Amino acid sequence: MATEDISRFLFQPEKRYASVRMQQGRVLMDSDWNEAERLDQELDRQTLMDLVCAKGTSNTGFQIADPAAATVSLPPDGDLSNDVQTYDFAIAPGSFYLGGLRFTAPGQPFLDQLDWLQQDARGDGLPSSPETLASNAVRQDLVYLRGWEQCVTAVEDRELREQALGGPDTSVRMRRMQRVEVLPDVSDTCAAAMTQLQQQLTAGLHTFDDRTCELQSAARLTVSPDPNGVTEDPCRPAVSSGYLGADNQTIRVQLTAPDRFLWSYDNAAPLYRVQVDANDLTQVRFLTLPRDQEAQPLAGQAVEIIPWGALLPNQEKIAELQGQFFTIASSYDPTTQTLTLAQGIDPAWLVWLADHPEYHSDRDPSQEQQYFYLRLWTGGSGEATSPDFGFTPTVPVSLPGTGLSVTFSSLGLTGDFWIMAARPNTPALVVPWDLLVSAPPMGPRVYVAPLALIRWQTDENGELREPEVRDCRDRFQPLCQIRGCCTVTVGDGNQSQGLFNALEEAIAFLPPEGGKVCLLPGVHRANVVLENRQNLRISGCGPQTIVQPRPDQVDQPIFRLDGAQDIHLDQMTLVAQSGTAIQVLDTEAAIQPSRGIHILWNDIVARVHAIEIRVDNTQLGNSEIRIAHNHLGILDTDQGRAIIFSLADDVVIERNRLVVVPAPDPSDPNDPRRPQDFPDDPFDNCIRPQFFSTANFAIQAWTVQTFNYIAILTYLPPRTYQAQGGIQIGGSSDQVRIVGNEIFGGSGHGVTLGHWPTVVTDTGRLETGTFFVSQFPEQAFARIQEAFVSTLYAIVIAENQIQFMGLSGIGVGAFLIGDRIGLRVRVEDLTVYRNQITHCAQQIPAEIPEALLPDMAFGGIALTDCELAIIQENRIEDNGLSHRDPVCGIFILYGEKIEITNNRILNNGPRTSASNANLRSGVRGGIVIGISFQPLAHEIDQGEELLSPDGIPAVKIHGNIVTQPLGQALFIVAFGPVSIVGNQFTSQDVDVQVNPISLLAGTVYILNLGLSQDLATSLLLNSFRTAATHNAAGFEQAPQLTSDPAALRRIFYLPSGSILFANNQTTLDLRAEEIDLTLSSQLLASLDDIAYNSNQSECTTILDFLLTNTMMLGVTIRSNDNRFQEGATITVFSLISLGFVNMATGNQATHCLFVYSPAFRVEALNTILYSGLCERGNVILARLLGLPPVQSQSRA
Repeated sequence: MATEDISRFLFQPEKRYASVRMQQGRVLMDSDWNEAERLDQELDRQTLMDLVCAKGTSNTGFQIADPAAATVSLPPDGDLSNDVQTYDFAIAPGSFYLGGLRFTAPGQPFLDQLDWLQQDARGDGLPSSPETLASNAVRQDLVYLRGWEQCVTAVEDRELREQALGGPDTSVRMRRMQRVEVLPDVSDTCAAAMTQLQQQLTAGLHTFDDRTCELQSAARLTVSPDPNGVTEDPCRPAVSSGYLGADNQTIRVQLTAPDRFLWSYDNAAPLYRVQVDANDLTQVRFLTLPRDQEAQPLAGQAVEIIPWGALLPNQEKIAELQGQFFTIASSYDPTTQTLTLAQGIDPAWLVWLADHPEYHSDRDPSQEQQYFYLRLWTGGSGEATSPDFGFTPTVPVSLPGTGLSVTFSSLGLTGDFWIMAARPNTPALVVPWDLLVSAPPMGPRVYVAPLALIRWQTDENGELREPEVRDCRDRFQPLCQIRGCCTVTVGDGNQSQGLFNALEEAIAFLPPEGGKVCLLPGVHRANVVLENRQNLRISGCGPQTIVQPRPDQVDQPIFRLDGAQDIHLDQMTLVAQSGTAIQVLDTEAAIQPSRGIHILWNDIVARVHAIEIRVDNTQLGNSEIRIAHNHLGILDTDQGRAIIFSLADDVVIERNRLVVVPAPDPSDPNDPRRPQDFPDDPFDNCIRPQFFSTANFAIQAWTVQTFNYIAILTYLPPRTYQAQGGIQIGGSSDQVRIVGNEIFGGSGHGVTLGHWPTVVTDTGRLETGTFFVSQFPEQAFARIQEAFVSTLYAIVIAENQIQFMGLSGIGVGAFLIGDRIGLRVRVEDLTVYRNQITHCAQQIPAEIPEALLPDMAFGGIALTDCELAIIQENRIEDNGLSHRDPVCGIFILYGEKIEITNNRILNNGPRTSASNANLRSGVRGGIVIGISFQPLAHEIDQGEELLSPDGIPAVKIHGNIVTQPLGQALFIVAFGPVSIVGNQFTSQDVDVQVNPISLLAGTVYILNLGLSQDLATSLLLNSFRTAATHNAAGFEQAPQLTSDPAALRRIFYLPSGSILFANNQTTLDLRAEEIDLTLSSQLLASLDDIAYNSNQSECTTILDFLLTNTMMLGVTIRSNDNRFQEGATITVFSLISLGFVNMATGNQATHCLFVYSPAFRVEALNTILYSGLCERGNVILARLLGLPPVQSQSRA
């Protein structure tokens, strides 16, 4: 290896010098330039290691593939050929970073590496052939990369020499050298194999730095004055201690073996091209001549004959890292340009040169194309067989003639070198000063990294199987490709800096196919409009990323989407203190309806809506809206609407927390906010809204306190809200799932179904915030009827917690008088499952149009019209402020196929200490169904509307627990089969003052208008008989009976009116202070069959008046195996049953049973506790009803 001809070597990273600066009028030395280059290179090297680690690649560079057996021909041993069995493999082109240096592979095979020309000269670097493996044997070989930097002079690459200078060279070049080598027979993992390689390289003495992949020598060199030249004899001339030379010198000390070294003046830089006489291997002829007489080699000095190491693209050759050392037997002869070595070189070297004509350069004269390099070492030992010096660690060794000695701390690595600058002016000092104490080698710096494991395996016959190659390279991506999920980053220009500092600019930069925008921490101000954009994700850093509208657009949404596709908004804190945070509003500019909108894991607080979705769903296709895992709030002002408004199809609103945020309450210990921290109150309407989007408002502290309030809220003291709050689903929405949300506070419903259309009249915009409409302005009526979309489809409301709402937990957008307006919010396919609805109906309006009172209600669930409704496993408790207010657990004005099962409906309209005087009018009850139908089916051939005989009951109420403080526990008017099974119904008082129906039944009222088929058939037959008797001749002219078969078909398609009331426990509890009067606890009436079986009906009163416990009116009635119990109730009858076919058996009663049938009556096996007045009571009741006397068949 060539060396630099330098004055000194100074490179001391521990001093943390960053650069070199020139000064005026000063001499510029080579060491200044070189140190500046070394500082820059080391900075680059350390920076690269910080960026890409110590080893790795971003491409296929140095990837190993296709290992296969091969034969290499070494120079012959005498007359014998010298073939070696080994293997070859491909090395993929590309780059590899090692130790902060970039190495490039040109794509050469292992055996043809141009940086390792001597690979086939000796064969000591070749792995053994896998063909020598025994049967069923396995061997792993580690392929690794060794890299270092090496000096290249103009002697090696003559293209560097400037011919205009007439001969002298100028600078040298540093070249990165690389060799792919193999360590055979290692462990079967990359890490373990690399550990074995490290152990071999360090030999238990040196170190391998895993952080930098550098092999570091354990040897340290100390330079000291040579004591052999110093004497105290006064008769001899005085000799100064230290360097004795008269010239300024650069002395190089280099290890030729771990325990041997050579030294030389001039940094051993003189390098020559030479040829060796094939007939006399000691004769060396110089092709490049010494520059002057002083530079001519002398006898006794040492020389290093160096073969070619690497081939350059211009066919020039670089010297091998280390050659063979010889002592000069006779000095250089300038006439013959030769010198004589004490020993001859290996003749195989000449054979190798002759065998590789492909490396010869045509630019060289033909007689000079084969040559070696010779380097002069002035400090040789002079011995013919040992031109270098041996050493023992810690024992000084003199450098003859210099006045200096060197001490090695330990054995080193071959090639370790030190460079000392010795000056006559300072004989006791050498530079660098570290050499006077203990200095590590100054080079070469060698780096090693694993590339691959090759696994060889033989079968039972000893045949090689296909080798397996395992890649050991670390991989990384170029910085321009390391985007992760972020296409661009956006900072706020204050707390963070991104590729952009404005969100709108970042979005405008993105290509049409979209990308991801990452919002860095800080306070961002933006009003983003995504019009017909697609495949965008805007993601922040959670609470650290705050986004507000710009001060000049505070009333505009932060994000407005119009015809947007596949948009994700997540991990942001959005504050819209004057408007809406996120708005999806499709306008006429939308090319397609918005679709695939995902709003996830955000904290949002706004004044109007947190999220508003209005998709153009007039076109086919689902909207695919997902709103999940957000903390959402709106400020409690009169501008506040629903926290989430959605008008779209295929919507999932899941796991959100929705809170109406009132002004801070210093008197509430549970309120974590500190209003004193914010002298400017966001709830103060007198403050200009632009102020809250400026740096003068402490937005970060305010959001922390506000969202802390939203997050920890579990109980709200009584308060009056102005903002609506909750979730609102607009009319025409389809496939909406509202699951697992927490909804707290607001003046409206927790979940509102339906919405008002936007209608502008001649006098202005129609107000859409009211819930009660008894009439419209005449000019708006037609427009409302045309624009109002009443029906919602496939709605699921499940596992939500709804509390402290002003109106109902689940309700409709408006109550209208149907018979006047003809409009009603309708839901088809509704599921309400496992919700907790508590403490709602807190702000029932004081003034409600009287005409609306029968058609509306408030409480847990209040619906106006629904079909296929399943209300299951909900807890509807403690809604309303007082029993004086009209409150229901479940209210359905009109319904088809209603199923209400396994709910707990308790204490709605809770009893207070107030009396029942001056009760507010309105609908009360546990479960109230105004009227329930079987749905209509259409006769295709006739176009007629007929009821569908699908077997689904009009109402199914099973397994519920209903306790109503005031009012009926169950009220049903139905037109179809009714099934009431396994419930517990309790009414704790009757509201006869405002509800006349309570006079008929205090606990359960069921009226079924369905018609018995037996009754219909009987009536038709009687009609025929009457017509035939009175007008036999004109019977054919009875048009109402014979000429209209469709009328007959409609009669037979009428639904049945059967009532199944079984296994229920019913209690009428009248133990309040007021004395009450009611006809019965239960009233069941039907034009069809009533099955009243295995029930327990109890009346618990204190001197209250009751005609009967249970009353039933039907065509056919069976009351079997029931228990009627009245206790201290003032009554005569436990049961009054009036039916055409009537059966009462196996009952147990406190009082009398009145069972009437004009023809078919069975009364048997009943037990009556107080039967003394039954005979007389039956007679009196029959007279009052205009019926013949009924003989009691009951027994005491």
